[in-house]
Amino acid sequence: MHLIHREGLTHRVGVLGSYLVAALKFRAKHCLLVCVLAVAAPLFAADFYVAPDGHRDGTGTKNAPWDLQTALNQPSVVRPGDTIWLRAGDYRPLDSSSTGFKSELGGSVNRPIVVRQLPGERATLREVEHFTGSDNARQTILYVFGSNTWFWGFEVAGSCRKRIIETSGSDPTPSELPLPSGVEVVGPNIKLIDLVVHDARGGLGLWAAATNCETYGCLIYNNGWTAPDRGHGHGIYTQNLNGTKQLIANIVFNNFGMGIHGYTVNSFLQNFDIEQNAIFNNAHFVPPPNVDTGEQILFGGGTTIKHLKIIDNYLYQPLDLHGPMLAPDYSAISNRDVTMTGNYVAGGSGGGNYLVSARAYDSVSFTKNTLYSTNGSLLRLHLSPGYTVDGNAYYGSADANFRADNQPLAFEKWRTETGFDAHSRYIQEIRPPDKIALIPNIYEKERANIVVYNWSLSSFVLVNLSAVLHKGDTYEMHNAQDYFGAPVLAGTYRGKPLKVPMTSLNTAVPNGWMNLEAVPKTGKQFAVFVLEGIRIGNQAHDK
Repeated sequence: MHLIHREGLTHRVGVLGSYLVAALKFRAKHCLLVCVLAVAAPLFAADFYVAPDGHRDGTGTKNAPWDLQTALNQPSVVRPGDTIWLRAGDYRPLDSSSTGFKSELGGSVNRPIVVRQLPGERATLREVEHFTGSDNARQTILYVFGSNTWFWGFEVAGSCRKRIIETSGSDPTPSELPLPSGVEVVGPNIKLIDLVVHDARGGLGLWAAATNCETYGCLIYNNGWTAPDRGHGHGIYTQNLNGTKQLIANIVFNNFGMGIHGYTVNSFLQNFDIEQNAIFNNAHFVPPPNVDTGEQILFGGGTTIKHLKIIDNYLYQPLDLHGPMLAPDYSAISNRDVTMTGNYVAGGSGGGNYLVSARAYDSVSFTKNTLYSTNGSLLRLHLSPGYTVDGNAYYGSADANFRADNQPLAFEKWRTETGFDAHSRYIQEIRPPDKIALIPNIYEKERANIVVYNWSLSSFVLVNLSAVLHKGDTYEMHNAQDYFGAPVLAGTYRGKPLKVPMTSLNTAVPNGWMNLEAVPKTGKQFAVFVLEGIRIGNQAHDK
C-alpha cells in the first residue's frame, strides 16, 4: 500500500492507484488516464485526529484535532476507508449528563472506518466524572451504533471506586452503583480489536443486533462488583441471531461475574465462533474461605442454542477451587450443533461440579480436548446418538470422573456403556505435561498471546517466538494480568527462545478493591503474556 501526502492528510492509494502511476510513466492516452482516475479516486482515504483537548470546531487535523464525540458524529465527513487516530490522554464526554460516547460511523464491508490509538501512545476512554443525568439512565463508556467500523488498540476504563453494594441483583441504579458499562455494540459488522477494557460494570455487551460482530485480541478484566447474592458483571455478555459472532484470541480474566456469558430469555443464542481465547479466574471475587466459583464460559437461558463452536480455548482456575468451568447447557433444552474441539480446561471442580457439562443437546461434537482436575469430576454429557466424543485426554484423581445423564461412571465403564471416547485416554494421579501455546495476532504481525500451563512449577519457561518475530525486531513482553506494568522482558530478538519468568508476576487490583487476599491469582502454575514487537519501518499493520 502506497502513501501519498496531500494538504496535511495522509491518503492511501490501493492497487488501482499503483496502476495510475504506471500509466503516467508509459504516457497513456488521455482517455485511458481519465478512466483510471475516475476509478481510482474513490480509493483515497483520509486520516483524522482527535485529542482529549480537541474541539468540535476543529478540522480533524493533527494541529486542530476534534474532540472524540465530534469525530464519532461525523458520518458525512468521515467516509469509508478513513481512519480516526486517538492521541494520548484521558477522554471523557464533555456533557456531564452524557451517558457515554456514541458512535454513528458507517463504513462499508470492504472499506471499514478505523478508530485507532496512535502507535506508541495510550488513549483511554472514561465515563463522565460527575454524572448529572437521570437515575434511570445507565452509563456506557462506548456505545457503538453505525456499521462497518473497527475500534482498535485503545483502553476503555471506568473510574468508579465503589465495588461493593448492599443491593442484590444484576442491574443496580447509578445512585446505588455509579459504575459504567465498558463497550456495548448494537451495530452490524463492527470489530473490536486489541482493546483493553477494565474496571467497568461489565466488559463487553455484544447484543443480537450486532450481527457479524468480531471481538479479537482484547484484554478484558476486573469488570463487575459484589453484592449480597454474588459477584456480578461479566467479561463478555452476548446474544446473537443472524450472521456469526466471533470471539477470538481474547484474554478474559478476574471479572466479578463469568468470563463469557451467553444468556437470554427473550433473545437468541445462535451462530457463535469462540476460538483461541484465554479465560481464567472469573467469578471468584469472594473472600476466603469460600472457594466456590462460577463458570468461565456459560451459555443458556430460555431459548434453544444452535451452531455454537468452542474451539482451541484455554481455561484455567486454581486446582483447589470448587466450581464448573465450561457449561454450554444452562437452563436450556433441545440445543443442537455444538462443537467443542481442541480446548484445554484445567482447574478445581470439587463440590459436585464438572469441568465440562453439555447435557441438553441433540448433537454435540466433543473431540481432541484436554481436561484436568485433581479434586472433582471432569465431564457430564447426555446419552444421545447425536453425540460424538473421542480423541480426548483426561487427567484426574477420582474413580468416577464421568457422568452419563445422572449416572456417575469410571472411565472404562464410561467407554463401554456409552460408546464414547474409544480412542481417548484417562491418566489418573499424574499431572499433564507443561504446555505453551503461541497465538499470533492476525491484525498486528509482531503481536501474539502466549499461554503457559506450568504444572512443573518451573521458575521460567523457554518460548520460541520465531513464528512471530524476525532477528533484529525489538519487542516487549507483558504479563497480561498486569498489562500496564513494566514488561517482564524487553530487548532485541536474536532468534533464540526467550527465557520467560514465571515468578514475581503481579496482578492488577480493581479500582477501589481493598481485600487484596480476595484478588484471584494464578501464581507459577499459569500465566498469559502479550508479546508486542516492532519491526524497523513497519509501525502498523492491517489485516
